[in-house]
Amino acid sequence: MHDSQPPHSRPATDGPARSAWKTASLAALLVGVAAVLGWMRLPASARGVFWAEDGKVFVQAALQGETFGATLLLEPYGGYLHLVPRVLAAMVVSWSPLATYPQVTTALSVVVVGLIAAAVFHLSAHLAIGLVGRLGLYAITFLSPAGAVETLGNLANLHWYFLWLAPWLFLARPRTRGAAIVWGLVALVAVLTEVQAIIFIPLVLWRFRGSGRGWIALGAVAGALAQVTGTLLYPRGMTLPDVTPTFAALVGQGFVIHVGGAAWTATSPALPLAATWGWPATTLLLLGPFLALAGWLLWKGRLGGLALLLVASACLLWIAASVVNNLPLIIARQVAVPTGQAPPGVLVLRHAVVPAMLLAAVAVVAADELVRRGGARAISAGTVILVALGVSTVMSFSGLAAAQRRHSDASWADQLASGPAVCSAPGSVSLPVVIAPKGWQMLVPCERVGQG
Repeated sequence: MHDSQPPHSRPATDGPARSAWKTASLAALLVGVAAVLGWMRLPASARGVFWAEDGKVFVQAALQGETFGATLLLEPYGGYLHLVPRVLAAMVVSWSPLATYPQVTTALSVVVVGLIAAAVFHLSAHLAIGLVGRLGLYAITFLSPAGAVETLGNLANLHWYFLWLAPWLFLARPRTRGAAIVWGLVALVAVLTEVQAIIFIPLVLWRFRGSGRGWIALGAVAGALAQVTGTLLYPRGMTLPDVTPTFAALVGQGFVIHVGGAAWTATSPALPLAATWGWPATTLLLLGPFLALAGWLLWKGRLGGLALLLVASACLLWIAASVVNNLPLIIARQVAVPTGQAPPGVLVLRHAVVPAMLLAAVAVVAADELVRRGGARAISAGTVILVALGVSTVMSFSGLAAAQRRHSDASWADQLASGPAVCSAPGSVSLPVVIAPKGWQMLVPCERVGQG
């Protein structure tokens, strides 16, 4: 007996489930690809050692305290809260063998970057950016040229990726209440991890009515209040430098050297270029293409406002980092090196990575606009932009240039092997372990050494 019910009248009970499955599958694919490529960008010597605060602050605190206790997870460091690094450190200590701590820390770090990359891919659709642009923004997250120098693959620098996520998150317009609640929780976690994300919170007010952003605003403001409270109770104790014309000039030169350099490569060529052609020509070469594309988007594009926001944010973040960390002290030493003694390139500072990512986002948005317009000329121009970004990414894929800073002469395994002898000495309570960079070490409790 044949079913006489017409096909179009049958209830599509599996529609939402199938859609959710496709969404989850795509998200898993995006996260996996980003995590694998992020892992591959790091030299083996960088994966197998702890980097700075990863060992000395986050994992050491988890080893010595209650791993998932609220007191530990919300304990300030340097005047700020670092929620996600503390949670990941607790996971490392609770769920993995001591011998694999550095590798598991690196793996978890690149997975979180993969999650952020997938989130940027999803959230950028809320701004009517096409597939080409969304894939480009996704790739920038884990393939930015300077990322493998210091920021990628460790807990200490995960906060930069949450800062990159912030503008896309706070401009999002969730379609359902469930999605709004989820992104509100993400906003809370992001701000509890990166205090500078507070700078972007006003973006939530853009077209606020009927946008479903109330939960995002709630999460962001709650995180901001917690960060401000932590800073007031445990101040960083820094002294702000005097802002003089010389200071301002060095901030500008630093923007060219490090942000302009980081947009193209992990080792900035700005100093030798400036010695040969001068600062105006070097500025035009490194920053001119991004500023020109931003100008074109303002003139003829649909997303000129977004381009302006990205450029302004890059400048603001660099200025803030320069003032808070007194970066002109570093810039002054770099520009003072005689031409004949200057290296062909300098490793870009971690403070420049997110501003450079924002500039790269301008180029990606412009390429997306050109490709979507259609026509041979527009598509060709968009393709040229993407190829240029792709070439710079491939040339800076590996972090080998930074391997010496992220390498420890004494391996983690060798130092653990000496643990029983050290801990058997009378009065020994912990094993000192050398970590990267040079001069850093952490303490592993002797009872942990015995557990392997």
